[in-house]
Amino acid sequence: MHFYLLTVRRHECSEEPLNCAIKFLTYSLNQTKIGIHIYALGNNEDAAALSGININRVKIFVYSYCGFLTGAGATFYAAQTLSGDPNLGMPITLDAIAAVALGGVPLIGGRGSAAGVLIGIFIVTIISNILNLANVSTFYISLRA
Repeated sequence: MHFYLLTVRRHECSEEPLNCAIKFLTYSLNQTKIGIHIYALGNNEDAAALSGININRVKIFVYSYCGFLTGAGATFYAAQTLSGDPNLGMPITLDAIAAVALGGVPLIGGRGSAAGVLIGIFIVTIISNILNLANVSTFYISLRA
């Protein structure tokens, strides 16, 4: 494995770590073998299998990586809220799906970009902040989830 591909130049990431994360995700999904296989599998599973992609290995990688990121996110969220309730992230699931859909990723898979998802996250966050600043009751805000 070429570790020099994973290093990031200092001038690119010194100010915006989120910008570096988006660049890394975009690079890893568009330029690496596993990223191209993930897009192919999401677009058409049968065509990916016929083109020689080991779909079971790609699925195992994707689910394992998703589980790792979920565990890391849950750990950070529990550390931030000082609580270990398993239902704590339940209201966030619809926000995450809405952000991905607003970012231009079809729910059937195969297309999309990390930058589009980031734009979707900003839209959902802005809507949530506007509702909060307009003094909308949290009861009605929670109804959207």
